[in-house]
Amino acid sequence: MKQLMIALVVLYCSSLFSQAQIHCVHGLGGNGGKFDAMLEELGNVCDDFASTQADYTSEEGMVVQSSEVIAVMHEANVSGKSVAIGVSFGGVVLRLLASGNAPLFDAMITIGAQHLGTKLANSTLNGDMERYLEGGCEALLAKPARARYLVELVDGDFALGQTTFAAAQAIGYSVLCDGLFEVVLVLNRILGGVTGSEFLTIKDIRLNGPAANLPLPTMPTVSISTHVESPVHWNLIGDETGTDVAGKMESMRSNYVALADANAALAASLITQWWNPSSWNAPLYRIALLHYSRALEQGASWIAGSEDAWNVLIGADTGGQWEYHSVEVIIPMGEPCFSDGECGLGQSCINQWCVEDGANPCDSNTETQTVTTKKWVANPPIPSDGLVIAPSQVLQSADAHYHVSGVSHWQQSRDPKVHAVLSSILSDGSIHPVFNYACQD
Repeated sequence: MKQLMIALVVLYCSSLFSQAQIHCVHGLGGNGGKFDAMLEELGNVCDDFASTQADYTSEEGMVVQSSEVIAVMHEANVSGKSVAIGVSFGGVVLRLLASGNAPLFDAMITIGAQHLGTKLANSTLNGDMERYLEGGCEALLAKPARARYLVELVDGDFALGQTTFAAAQAIGYSVLCDGLFEVVLVLNRILGGVTGSEFLTIKDIRLNGPAANLPLPTMPTVSISTHVESPVHWNLIGDETGTDVAGKMESMRSNYVALADANAALAASLITQWWNPSSWNAPLYRIALLHYSRALEQGASWIAGSEDAWNVLIGADTGGQWEYHSVEVIIPMGEPCFSDGECGLGQSCINQWCVEDGANPCDSNTETQTVTTKKWVANPPIPSDGLVIAPSQVLQSADAHYHVSGVSHWQQSRDPKVHAVLSSILSDGSIHPVFNYACQD
């Protein structure tokens, strides 16, 4: 009996020692807490397993982070089968570890990893990202504010659209200059500043950089890619801030268009009357109003074109082509005019052309010409999670690949759809026996 008890204790301890493990490795500027919801969901549907989810100094580069991951895995004393899950930059770190002689895990799953690198890193290093952000803040906030100040200098009682403009500016500050700089990209902390980083991380994931040139893993591997719907940049920020940023920016664009039209109409209505001294500053006021109107129009245009520019920064743009069309147009024959008095006897000014009285301007005094028009048609952008294009997230040597729609880069470890895919991967051994964690997908 005593020997049986000892055997059971040894068997129990051995089972603990060889318990299946899941190792979670976060991306740039992240933390282990990002996996809380994922591990909770897997714990609800999978057999018992141990897990690791430490905080890593990801901004110091993949070599430094990989050494930290190794330390965590050594401390976990892994001996049973183990699967490592890496999100974003964490997936790149797993590839580095998998290329070693004695990897500490048996299989890996990457989610939204930059396997081919990301143009975002190149755009940060060469200053394109800085110019994009500064250009947006200038177009949306600084330039309209300066133009509005000039209007107020001419007429201190100016009040047209003050409340609307203030509300629009508040959106711009919170979303673009604070949101994009501070909340989402956290450029000064993660990337070392938008003017170019000396940190290894940003250089690791640039196009054709170290991440793109790592050996493909030979161990059992699954890659998962995601993409976010348009507008990708506003939805990316919205996912991190918990607000409808796309709606706010569309509201700001509409407000700017309405204000631009209102100020242009006010400028057109101003007339200088020599007997009315209060109207003598009308020319200056008109110039200031038109300047303000143009600044608002340019701000609205920046919002409308901002996603195209963002897709260029992250490499999701695919160019396009000119489309040529031949169009037949009717050209009036005769002298141009603005009034009947400019035409000869027996002629009238119709649609700014002198036409013989009683004649049909579409008949005798016209000719048909064929003109060629051209229009630039952009190709649909490559799907992306807002930061990394979907093709880069696909690991070519993977035993299986899954794609999840409607998930931004920031939500990849927290989205229920991704959790469902993970539980499906770990539900049986159809991909590879090592992935069988007896999960019920």
